[in-house]
Amino acid sequence: MDRQTDRESQAWRHYQCIQAYKSDPRSVIDGINYAHVIALYLYDRSFRHWVKIIAFCFFFAARVAVSGTDKGILNFYSYRYKNRSDYDYIADRLVAIAGDQGDAAEVSEVFSLPQLWSTFVRFPRAWRATSGYKSRFMHRVGATALVAKYSSTTRGSLEKLISGRTHIVTFCDAAPHDNLLAQLAMAVGTPTMTAQHGQYRILDQRNVSTDAEAYANFVSDHLLCWGEATRNEFERFGISRERLIITGWIRHWGEASRPESTTGAFGVMLNGENGAESNFELLRTANQIAEELDMRFVVRLHPSFAPPHFRSLVSERCASISTIPTQEYVGTVDFSLAHMSGATIEMLEVDSPVYVLDDGRLADAFRLPGLSFHGVEEVLEVLRADMVDPSRGNARTRQLKRWFNDDTNQDARIRSALLLAQGV
Repeated sequence: MDRQTDRESQAWRHYQCIQAYKSDPRSVIDGINYAHVIALYLYDRSFRHWVKIIAFCFFFAARVAVSGTDKGILNFYSYRYKNRSDYDYIADRLVAIAGDQGDAAEVSEVFSLPQLWSTFVRFPRAWRATSGYKSRFMHRVGATALVAKYSSTTRGSLEKLISGRTHIVTFCDAAPHDNLLAQLAMAVGTPTMTAQHGQYRILDQRNVSTDAEAYANFVSDHLLCWGEATRNEFERFGISRERLIITGWIRHWGEASRPESTTGAFGVMLNGENGAESNFELLRTANQIAEELDMRFVVRLHPSFAPPHFRSLVSERCASISTIPTQEYVGTVDFSLAHMSGATIEMLEVDSPVYVLDDGRLADAFRLPGLSFHGVEEVLEVLRADMVDPSRGNARTRQLKRWFNDDTNQDARIRSALLLAQGV
């Protein structure tokens, strides 16, 4: 077994360990499954990560800010600290759509000396709740600290939000605060709904990462999803399609449009950290395509992952490496090379040709005829044919775009979903 295969096997075994922990009845405290709450933290097994986690659990407490007047719907958001404008837009748009029928709540973690005692006194019970987590001793200590923290002040802060609510809308069930709030709401019979914020796809031993928790940690009653592609993936995981409501990607598309004439450049859209290993193959392929077609190319970094070493991996034909806004990027390139990224759906949405590289780690959700291609030779073959007859690529794009994202009448669909969930 080579080193890469061994890493993939270890990651897959750890994923299975986390899922088994969720199924252990000892992870439940007062009706809440804390294995679901803390799952996202468990993937990173580095010493540095767990030292930071333990400090976080003993010295930081959740602070909740609520705007509104105790109206029926509560829109909850916990990711403002990530500084992701696309995430913020989803949360803000859901608040706007609810209008005067709902309130907004956001949570942040602030330094708190009293949290030291709150976590400490709950440690014995939390230790029992991590009995089903079959990992290293330090990992279990960290998991115990997380359970102690989230079952103490965090739970107390979030429980206050539920009273009198007709519906709870969260951002992502994989997020710890969101998952805890959803479980608390469901425990008292309050309907719950969460939103999609990336192209969710079933992962396996080749590509498993924290992204798997998008479906493996789905606990809400309903998901506002982008399109039939997501619904199909969740059904493969055993989730009923009745829980999956297609409303389209909640985002501001702006005025992005393809250039009227060719630019002589193409783009490479890199994955985030969870698909980082495939980025190397993307860049190698881009170098070859640029040489074969005598073109320049730009590298579009993922907004949350921009390591400095990419510059050493590209040829002199690379014009730039940066985080490029969609509108600017689309006007710069004739086509894009991509892998397992939601940016692929961005390109389909604005009718910009995109070619997904299947390097052996590609999730099945992206393995579609006319979208994914094996190796540089197959990509080049299709590219050359599309350059001779652009209508071929345009036809493929039109066919694929609604499969991934159907946002027609989006606001009305979201309002209908909220009314349906409330039984109105």
